Amino acid sequence: PACAAEVADGSEWPAHQWLMGRSLSRVAQRDRRLAWWFRVYQAGLYLPEGLSAQHTAGQAAGPDAPWPDAPRRLWVRLHTDVAPSRLQASLRAALHTALQSLGERSADAPALRTLAQEAQQQMPVLKAGDVLTIDWVPADGLVVRLNERLWLRAAVSSLVFGVLIQPWLDEGGGTRSPAVWLVSR
Repeated sequence: PACAAEVADGSEWPAHQWLMGRSLSRVAQRDRRLAWWFRVYQAGLYLPEGLSAQHTAGQAAGPDAPWPDAPRRLWVRLHTDVAPSRLQASLRAALHTALQSLGERSADAPALRTLAQEAQQQMPVLKAGDVLTIDWVPADGLVVRLNERLWLRAAVSSLVFGVLIQPWLDEGGGTRSPAVWLVSR
């Protein structure tokens, strides 16, 4: 299957994921809480063998980069329900950050704007236990699935993937954290 996950040793973190026929290994993970007792989500970054977490952004783009065509995945398991209005706000913040980081004149900017419009038209309700995958696949660009069903797709560079996933994995959280975006009132 295009989105298969394996869980090793009974843990709740998949050790490996399969994407487009390639095995991906977990190279980074985050268990995000807003307080020690309020778990919001888990996120794991999966890359092909030989790539590290630094290969998610600029280092993995361009013809001289290692594995420039390597698929990448961010896997997120939610531990709380998320209202569509909160998901909209979260997505707007993430896309705004991506546009700022890449620049309004970036070749990816038009596709990001289209992605934002499409997302607003088909905003799902997220429930605790749902799994969101954000993939970058060379032939398709960015592919977002909710519980293995296609939600969004945009033909963008791997740079966009790197920018969009960074807040999910950042150590500090703060106002950039999706945990804050998803559950704040």
